[in-house]
Amino acid sequence: MAQKQAQAGGSGQQGQGSQPTGQAPQTKMDAVKRALATLGRKAKPTQIRAWVRSQFGRDLSNDLISTYKGEILHKKGGTGKKTAAKKEQAGTSSKAGPAAKAALRPAAGKGTAAISLDDLRLVKGLLARVGADGLKGAIDLLSR
Repeated sequence: MAQKQAQAGGSGQQGQGSQPTGQAPQTKMDAVKRALATLGRKAKPTQIRAWVRSQFGRDLSNDLISTYKGEILHKKGGTGKKTAAKKEQAGTSSKAGPAAKAALRPAAGKGTAAISLDDLRLVKGLLARVGADGLKGAIDLLSR
């Protein structure tokens, strides 16, 4: 194989996705990467399977393709503002999730508002994360 690469002018080491189009992929993951590069990220596993079979003569299962596609797209991530917005939202939603659930819970007792230990833990976590001024600002905003 090294002789063939030397004759073709190859260096023997290739980066991700730098294989010539006519050359068969070395791994199944490479085949799925090339299919996604051609068909786009919204391609279904059945479409990818048909493309890989027609291009390289390899038959991959839909489950395998789905797994590889998820790994490839997860590593690649989104682009631009969407990624930053999702990271910011993910950071706040994990902390706000229990607060939203706690707000929907009925108050304990008759007509009295009760603060549970989980609520206090949540407030303590928010206090550590955003500081006293940030927490007070959030409370003021929510009380309007």
